[in-house]
Amino acid sequence: MLTISDLRIAVGHADVIRDMAFSGSMDLWLKDEPAAEAVTKQVPTDLIEPVVSGDQSIILIGRDCLADVSVSDRSLIHIYGDLRANINVNGRAEIVIAGDCHPEASINLNGGASVFIGGNLHGRIASKGSAAIWVNENCDGVVSTGTPSTHLFVMGDMFVSLPPTGKPSLLYLVVGGFMSYRILEETANYKYTQFNATVGISDCSPGIHPSRALQDRLRQQRRFVRWVNHNLREGNGNS
Repeated sequence: MLTISDLRIAVGHADVIRDMAFSGSMDLWLKDEPAAEAVTKQVPTDLIEPVVSGDQSIILIGRDCLADVSVSDRSLIHIYGDLRANINVNGRAEIVIAGDCHPEASINLNGGASVFIGGNLHGRIASKGSAAIWVNENCDGVVSTGTPSTHLFVMGDMFVSLPPTGKPSLLYLVVGGFMSYRILEETANYKYTQFNATVGISDCSPGIHPSRALQDRLRQQRRFVRWVNHNLREGNGNS
């Protein structure tokens, strides 16, 4: 789990990389203390009772989120611990979690959203709209992509493929650690209109994938697929 000071730096980095996707958090942290009247719900410890709020909500949870949170458009949620419950958003939102998203947890997005997870993603994120998602460690949970586009950044290892929530559209993926060729192929087979990825380590040779012949064949189907692998990990499959 990231400390508050480390969280601010990590989210600031993600904000710049992803075209100011976390500007609400930056604005909040630039103030010494947010005005009390601007904060919809502030809990200094664990959240143990559900929260239901409307547009432009600001929800600040000092430790773990153990109860469901539901908000509407233009809302901001900060969890300075782990997520062990469900977050439901109807509209645009910005969600920042300092720790892990646990297996029993889910984040359900119906609208454009930005999500930062400071630890591991073990749970589920389901998006129906555009989303920018940053996982600061590993991802072995479920990420269901939305329309028109999903940008996913995983700084550690990526262990799962990425199915679309509805009709497949645009998916852009950055993995800092390991992602197998098999899982990259599984993701490409969901028939995204465009799937581009850059992967730090895989079990295929460094370079541009898949083959030129396959890329040309997919282009005829109006599908554009390409990923780049930077380093080879031996003994894990394709080479």
